[in-house]
Amino acid sequence: MELAEIEISYKAKVKPSERKQIKSSRDIYEVANEIFNADRIEYTEEFLAVYLNKANKVLGWVKVGAGGFSGTVADSRVVFGVALKCAASSIIVMHNHPSGNLKPSQADIDMTRKMKEGGSLLDVALLDHLIVSSEGYYSFADEGKQNAPKKVIMRLLLVLNGMKSGCAILSARHWEMMRADYLRSIRK
Repeated sequence: MELAEIEISYKAKVKPSERKQIKSSRDIYEVANEIFNADRIEYTEEFLAVYLNKANKVLGWVKVGAGGFSGTVADSRVVFGVALKCAASSIIVMHNHPSGNLKPSQADIDMTRKMKEGGSLLDVALLDHLIVSSEGYYSFADEGKQNAPKKVIMRLLLVLNGMKSGCAILSARHWEMMRADYLRSIRK
């Protein structure tokens, strides 16, 4: 029987001391302006992911999808596959709206929530989702639209899902941790 060998590699072309550090949505918008093709930003939609280390320094970026005038496909498996490959601690995703309208669609909101949930399971934080145009940007983080669902709610949903299927999935210790998380969240 023959098996295929899987090789994983990541080669940084920029020295760690020369990597751009992201401290705000404005910083990531500057990165977006370097990445997006200015001649096509008003023509077709593209979806990109930027990968960061623990110090929020840019490891690199990947074009995840390219579409038409009004949409593109963003496969979260590609986004997180690359994150794991380059050992990213966090990611920022972005896409452009050729129309110039920076308001997120329901599909944008749903995708952000899905990627936030996926990242929390993999321990790769989604720090922000930017919608960009030639004239500006919209930041989900700045607008407070990416904070839900919280860890406590996710844990509770997992517990309830486990209870529906008849599985006893949590020990007393885990229940106590969940209870403490919940109490902390309602005090804030």
